[in-house]
Amino acid sequence: MCRLKTGQDQYEVSFHRLSCGGKVAEHDHRGCELTLVLQGSFSDNDGIYRRGDFLLREPGDVHRPTVTEDQECLCFSAVQAPVAITGVSGWLLNRLIPFQPG
Repeated sequence: MCRLKTGQDQYEVSFHRLSCGGKVAEHDHRGCELTLVLQGSFSDNDGIYRRGDFLLREPGDVHRPTVTEDQECLCFSAVQAPVAITGVSGWLLNRLIPFQPG
C-alpha cells in the first residue's frame, strides 16, 4: 500500500498492489470506500472487478477480496474510515493498522 498526501482530512487515499492469487483479510467497512481497478482484477462474494471498474462499499459491507491468478492487481482507493478486520486476528490487527487521512 502507498498512501498519498492530498491535503484533506476526510479520506485516506492510497494505491494497493496485490500479487497474483493474493487474498485480503475479510473485513467490515466502517465508512464508505471508493475503489478504481487500474490493472488486473479481483473478486469477492459480490462479483469480479476488472480494469476500469469502479466499486463503492458502504458502511457494514463485509468482503474478502481475492486477486485473480493471471496477473497482479493495482487499485486506487479512498477510504472514509478504517476497515475492521474480522476473525481471530482482527482484534490485534485493527489496533496496529493506523487510519491516516490527508
